[in-house]
Amino acid sequence: MLHGSSNQNLEILAGRLSLASKKGGYFLPEGELDRSKEVFIETADLNTAMNGDIVAIKGNRVIEVITRAKTQFTGTIKTDHDHFWLKPYDTKIYVDILIGEVSLPPGETPISDGDRVIVEITNWQNLAGIGVQRLGRAGDNNAEMNTILFEHKINYDFGEFAQREAEI
Repeated sequence: MLHGSSNQNLEILAGRLSLASKKGGYFLPEGELDRSKEVFIETADLNTAMNGDIVAIKGNRVIEVITRAKTQFTGTIKTDHDHFWLKPYDTKIYVDILIGEVSLPPGETPISDGDRVIVEITNWQNLAGIGVQRLGRAGDNNAEMNTILFEHKINYDFGEFAQREAEI
């Protein structure tokens, strides 16, 4: 753990953040393998950092997100008056994401409450983003499978040629 009487005397460290619960997560300095060197960061001190991000800390506070682990998230759409919110599929994302606009491919079904979608975060300060793809209705087999594939970074869009060949 880092020690010091004031934030000014603490060194800045870079490393990966691993969220553990709604209360916060653990930071392990880059190149460090000794888990006793982990620093607990409370949720209020994450400064928009999310699970897996490479961050810089000073004391027990994230001062900068160096590299985002991911910028697109899947989840289920919830509506609140005139706004869409994404309830993330990833259980280590503890806040809902505001969907400020939807930019789906032409001809795709508009999103609605209960849909599984992919959202790209465009405003990290306000945790807002753009809906970029509708996967289907939550609970639908194809939507669930596509969500799992996306979350594990497995390409599930095989293109027209591969789909035609699979039908033969």
